[in-house]
Amino acid sequence: MSMHDDDFVRDIIKRIRAEYPDIDDATAEKIECDIRHDWGGERPYISRENHIREKKRKKVRDAIKGSGDDVRMSAIASSTGVHRSTIYRMLKREKKK
Repeated sequence: MSMHDDDFVRDIIKRIRAEYPDIDDATAEKIECDIRHDWGGERPYISRENHIREKKRKKVRDAIKGSGDDVRMSAIASSTGVHRSTIYRMLKREKKK
């Protein structure tokens, strides 16, 4: 973590406190302790663009719903900017849920 704190949890707590300055010390310490307890020693994966992926998934879902019975994946792909094979993967994953 070159441009941030060396301690990831401390960096997150700092950002939360900057965004929500009314959080008291006890609450911030509890959040930090809980995170360290639950995640200490782990190496969680942090996606760079999860919010972007979620927006694209929503666009695809909305486009499919809006197309009725005549679902043309190529048209949905071009209107949403999501590749056809990605749309098929998304649909396959959602079917499993």
